[in-house]
Amino acid sequence: PETSTKLDLIDNVGNGSSEPRPETTPETSTKLDFINGHRIESSLAMLQQADETGMTVLDIAMASGFNSKSAFYSAFKKHQGVTPGEYRKRIASAC
Repeated sequence: PETSTKLDLIDNVGNGSSEPRPETTPETSTKLDFINGHRIESSLAMLQQADETGMTVLDIAMASGFNSKSAFYSAFKKHQGVTPGEYRKRIASAC
């Protein structure tokens, strides 16, 4: 039988695979950071326009590809250095 690498298993997460999600390693962490970085970048414009669109932080998290608000907050803080709420306050005060 063919054996799957941890990265193969991550690639299958969300694709209907019944394989368990592997533990996080430096190799998989880098890939997840890369993906989450792109997700956070896509969320920035939505956060800037949230007052006009009426989107909540949870709406933006889901639209960006996150499965939970807590995962979004953790990734956002890691990549931007502030929470989504703090980011929105900074944008509002800059206007």
